Amino acid sequence: MAAAMPPLGLWPLAWIALIPLWRSLLQPGQSLQARQQAWLWAAAFQGPTLIWITGLHPLTWMGLSWGTSLAIAWGCWLVITAWGLVQTRVWVWAVQRLPQHCGLRLVGGVGLGGLVDWLWQQSPLYWSPLALSQSPANTWLLPLAELSGAEGLTLLIVAVNGLLAWASLSRQRSLLVGAIALWCCAELTGWGLGQLRAADGSALTIGLIQGNVPTRIKTGPEGILLSRQRYRQGYQQLTEAGVDAVITPEGSDPTLWQAERSPWARWLSPESPPLLLGTYLPQGDRYWQSLLALKPGGAIAGRYDKVRLVPLGEYIPGERWFGRWLHRLSPIQLGMQAGRSDQRFQTPVGQIAAAICYELVFPEVLQSQVQAGATWILSAANLDPYNEQLMNQHLALAALRAAETDRWVVQVTNTGYSALINPLGQVQWRSQPRIFTTQAVRIAQRSSQTPYVRWGDSMTPILLVSTVLWLGWRQRWPKQTL
Repeated sequence: MAAAMPPLGLWPLAWIALIPLWRSLLQPGQSLQARQQAWLWAAAFQGPTLIWITGLHPLTWMGLSWGTSLAIAWGCWLVITAWGLVQTRVWVWAVQRLPQHCGLRLVGGVGLGGLVDWLWQQSPLYWSPLALSQSPANTWLLPLAELSGAEGLTLLIVAVNGLLAWASLSRQRSLLVGAIALWCCAELTGWGLGQLRAADGSALTIGLIQGNVPTRIKTGPEGILLSRQRYRQGYQQLTEAGVDAVITPEGSDPTLWQAERSPWARWLSPESPPLLLGTYLPQGDRYWQSLLALKPGGAIAGRYDKVRLVPLGEYIPGERWFGRWLHRLSPIQLGMQAGRSDQRFQTPVGQIAAAICYELVFPEVLQSQVQAGATWILSAANLDPYNEQLMNQHLALAALRAAETDRWVVQVTNTGYSALINPLGQVQWRSQPRIFTTQAVRIAQRSSQTPYVRWGDSMTPILLVSTVLWLGWRQRWPKQTL
């Protein structure tokens, strides 16, 4: 499963990777083996998939010693890997509570997988949904996400693996045929839905700037000067190219926003296109991580504040009790606060669905904004100092969000990958990493509402209700074989 994830992207492996774990869950008397395999499987999956987090090191630019920096980076990796291990272990525990009946455990296990995954999405730490293994490489399947989101793709992967495991235990050819048929139907349905997508709406030309300003210098005098030079240069280039709007990454203006002192108010002439600027908005002794829509002249036409913050990096869980003992890894020494979940990002180029960096992994952030009328998606991120493994995974998450919502995604990052992704989840353009670059991309504003946008993940409730009804049937008519 780790090899199926970006950057390797060997997506066919995901459809067989869970078979050993499913076999131990479906075989009688294998409870201990299933528990042991849960830990081993999750470690082998989460560990390599999340190893990019060690790119935090070195943090010596923050005044930390080399040893402390190394301990923090590997400590973060251990914590998020362990949290992923617990998720798999909880799922195995829940499935083992079901009666020892292969069909019931399969249906119930898939539904419980969706429930556990949803619970983990509500926690401060979440990454690596199994659907990520199909993005963006499996272009036929991705449009299927419009029905029940990326969660539906995850459940499909779990179900096919379960059927194959059951077939290997019972040696029933019908189960093997059923597993293959389910996979084929999913691929063909996804392809068919992609062919049926409505035509694009009114077009926009969006300019994006990848600044490539290292985080280690970003908030110092050198970094502030370099940021303003590069983003002003990029803005001027794109203005001359005749774009409708210009967007910059997360934190591209690395100072606390003060409208009366901001140089952008002087740089944006009445003839200039609007600018969507990543910056920090102060609020007392706190601040928001924000995207500001600036009109010509520098007036704020709209704003979006980051909702899902990074634990320890942007806020401290339980800060009231533990804040004095934990060192913040944020470059600005104030407390970041989360934005409201019901925000609507109104800009001079229409209503946009926005996600800032880590938020891209939480599908409901964009689902609610598209449901409220957003016509395209802006993904703004930093991604420095991490390597191309994270860049690939972040790009794959953006492709999932595009396919779920039937929206164009313009992704702009500090160090890469910046990209343009069409509503089918296909990457149309991608920048080279760790270079300063500008690019004008053509997108279309869309107003469609996919089933996922309207109703969210429908597969998990259906499977859980089916399991409950099956359990009730077995209790009332225990001799029946259903």
